[in-house]
Amino acid sequence: MANLYPGGDFEAGIVGTISNGNAVVSHSSAVARSGSSALLVTASAAGNWSTQTSPRITIEPSTQYRVSAWFYSAAGVRQHRIQVGEHDSGGVAGAATLGTNTTLAAGTWTQLSVTFTSAADAASLNVLFVGLSAAAGGETFRVDDAWIEPNYALGIRRGRSRMLLGVG
Repeated sequence: MANLYPGGDFEAGIVGTISNGNAVVSHSSAVARSGSSALLVTASAAGNWSTQTSPRITIEPSTQYRVSAWFYSAAGVRQHRIQVGEHDSGGVAGAATLGTNTTLAAGTWTQLSVTFTSAADAASLNVLFVGLSAAAGGETFRVDDAWIEPNYALGIRRGRSRMLLGVG
């Protein structure tokens, strides 16, 4: 199954990912989890800072999805999370799902994820990569290998099936 996150490996740049809130996004080859590049997110002021997908990503209603990405912080002092915002076919914002706030270990890639079932009227979503409570502008985190996979509960993952415990 194809990754629904456009350019989630960030090898070709940051197409489909924009700043949201106190953030500046850029393409970086200084530290990458896989390949040679990652998304670099820099706080432009104190407070929360994040990115979001743009344009929105088309999804199916009433379908379970898993959104995951690998986060890296050289300092490792702030919490981070993945956040998903659904929209109906008219673009009206609907449900928001917040992943677990996680403090990253300094200098280590950490996978964060959130699993959700889209609403019956959901047509698209935004994915936000969030850094919480920057002390000042200039703090950074990196994201690599972003992935959105539908039908997660069915055990279909990246083009191959897998058996779940307790399922025949």
